Amino acid sequence: MSFRPLVRMSTTSGVPVTAKAAPFLQFPCGVIRGALSAMGVNAQVTAETPGLPGAVFQITTVNKNPSG
Repeated sequence: MSFRPLVRMSTTSGVPVTAKAAPFLQFPCGVIRGALSAMGVNAQVTAETPGLPGAVFQITTVNKNPSG
């Protein structure tokens, strides 16, 4: 499935796809993290692009009170 902000990005230059797409993935990661935080979920959100125009977002929940 395609990620709309990356649909018009081309890969003809010598810059790697991941480096070119990274700035466009930071904002959505922050929005997702902020929405989860507003619901009381502490999470770490990362994104990568295996190939344009797709993007994969990985959400990892973080335990606020580690046991032990």
